[in-house]
Amino acid sequence: YVILDGPALLGSADAQQLAAITDGTILVTRAGQTPHTRVTDALELVPQERPFGVVLNEAEAAEPIATRPSTRRSRLGRLFGRA
Repeated sequence: YVILDGPALLGSADAQQLAAITDGTILVTRAGQTPHTRVTDALELVPQERPFGVVLNEAEAAEPIATRPSTRRSRLGRLFGRA
């Protein structure tokens, strides 16, 4: 396997070209910092047949369901800093 580390997909035409010619793309995001909309926008630039996944850095380990406080925000929304 050959892994290419490129610049941010939304900020670089080079990264978009790499995503178009590689066998797959892994997006790396930061929990609580990367807005959900930016992840969604970046995923739209990856060819449909080529996404491998998303890595979520700096995420807190999940608490048992019984001890979680009740909230209207989704867990994914909290991780990506979305209300």
